[in-house]
Amino acid sequence: MWGRAIEGGVLEDPYNEPPDDAFIWVKTKNLPDKPTYLEIQFQQGIPIGIDGKIMESQKLIEY
Repeated sequence: MWGRAIEGGVLEDPYNEPPDDAFIWVKTKNLPDKPTYLEIQFQQGIPIGIDGKIMESQKLIEY
């Protein structure tokens, strides 16, 4: 369904910010001044929650 891979280099450490050009397909004109961070929880490789809230797959995508 989604198909863009951005990996390697500085991104080997998951706490590093991706470079700006990684988001060239998703930039909009109305971005907030400060970014928002989400913490996604996984169980056996499957996302099960965001920011401590457990929810079903479709709700995760909508969130």
